[in-house]
Amino acid sequence: MRIAICTYDQEMIYRISKLLISVANHMMITVNIDCFENTGDLELKIENNRYELIYFDLQAIGGDYLKIGEKLREKDKLVFIIYISRGRRYIEEIVEQNYVAFINYPVREKMFEQSFRKVCKNLQRNNKVFEYKSFRKTIGEKIQDIIYFESEGRIIHIHLKGGRISMFYDKLDHVEEVITNELGCDCFLRKHKSYLVNYNYIYRSTKKDMTLLDGQKLPISRTYQK
Repeated sequence: MRIAICTYDQEMIYRISKLLISVANHMMITVNIDCFENTGDLELKIENNRYELIYFDLQAIGGDYLKIGEKLREKDKLVFIIYISRGRRYIEEIVEQNYVAFINYPVREKMFEQSFRKVCKNLQRNNKVFEYKSFRKTIGEKIQDIIYFESEGRIIHIHLKGGRISMFYDKLDHVEEVITNELGCDCFLRKHKSYLVNYNYIYRSTKKDMTLLDGQKLPISRTYQK
């Protein structure tokens, strides 16, 4: 598992690295950790390398930290970002942006482990495969590549990463049942009778609609407007 830590605070680097190695060893996971003192160096590294998890020190970032997070997720929509702050004033905006976690510094071991385990659970879930039949062929798509399912009568359009769209015959209720019960995935939201959406691709949600990371908006029906 490739992890990046972005901060100029050497004490924070030591603390997070130590916790990561301890938790990873306990879970029998191999972690490779790279440290960056600024976001510019991190962005250059990401051009040719992929990180599954990035720890961001909000104090070290400065400027518009949400824009920086957006920029990173434009390159990799499924990167998990954990923001670290010495206060709580950022938390509402960060939760609104659908980032994986927010933890305070000094980092408490229990909270750190919980957030790390959540990331690992999501990574494991995203590697599962949803299978369907289209034109007499069985096709498998990784959960992490599915943006949303769209129902149109008996036809299901499956919208995939990279702009691909495929179709198959089924009911959205059955698709939701397979995703939830058979694959054990809890990352899809049903906010409309015609849409089942992977929340990892949701940028922002209001009472009336969901905005995806690519800017597309999907409606939320009145039933779910609570």
